[in-house]
Amino acid sequence: MLRAVALACRGRLRASVGSTQASLVPGEVCHGTWEVEARGGGGLGPVGGAVGPLAGVLGLARGESEVVLVGGTNVAPLPTAMMLARVVSGWVRRMGVVLEVVEVTPGFLPRCRGEMMVRVGGRGWVEPLRAEDAFRPRRVEVEVLSSRLPAHLGEGAQKAAMERLSARGYHAEGKLRRASSGDIGLVVLARAVDSAGRSVGFSAIGRRGGRPEAVGVEVAERLVEFLGCGAALPAWVAAQLIPVMAVASGVNRFSVDGLGAGLKAALEAVAVVHPGSVLITPRREGGAEIRLKGAGAM
Repeated sequence: MLRAVALACRGRLRASVGSTQASLVPGEVCHGTWEVEARGGGGLGPVGGAVGPLAGVLGLARGESEVVLVGGTNVAPLPTAMMLARVVSGWVRRMGVVLEVVEVTPGFLPRCRGEMMVRVGGRGWVEPLRAEDAFRPRRVEVEVLSSRLPAHLGEGAQKAAMERLSARGYHAEGKLRRASSGDIGLVVLARAVDSAGRSVGFSAIGRRGGRPEAVGVEVAERLVEFLGCGAALPAWVAAQLIPVMAVASGVNRFSVDGLGAGLKAALEAVAVVHPGSVLITPRREGGAEIRLKGAGAM
């Protein structure tokens, strides 16, 4: 998916299939319309990891852009299309970049024959993120995508998630979507929304031979655990926002529930390019407070 970013910034990309190394020399950021296939290993791969970098690059362009990504829209451990559309996009908009993510066709392993449309509206600059206080939910929702599966499987996953949330003191609203085209698969998202319209959440993908109810319980428990940790952002959300925060015109300040592998890698990449721009302070109650100085403030 580096190819999508290279197109957006008219950059020169050097990468090869199967390699863990790549180089990208950026050029002039421009808005436009592109379609990119996630090619690799003889077939299609996941596309979820491209949305954050695209939002960061195209947020610096003055105008609207549309990128169609063809590949796996729901492939762990990358964020699912629902997580990007319902959770990540809202935080990006808080930084002054309009981000809309639409899953046109679900794509699951092993085929990854999905399609996701990403629209980005840039103003030429990005506002820094402020998210330090504990997240306070106003409502909780459970959304299920069932693609080419019997109806009772999605219904069972949704019911299990809502019942587990209820047992933990959270009354959840439910939404069930069914797709008749695309790859076969199941995704469950449990998310919380605060009074300002910001969202946090967790999703999980059904496993072949697994119980759909277990998927629902998994996301419900992860959401409940986060809501009790006192942080503003889950680590996975912060990891997707780092490419946008990295180009902000100011200092980003946010708290997270932990430093997962994805967030660590993203912060380390920023620190390599801009030494001294990242400060991580452990929180007494767990997790960390992070300060990230955007390139626009340097």
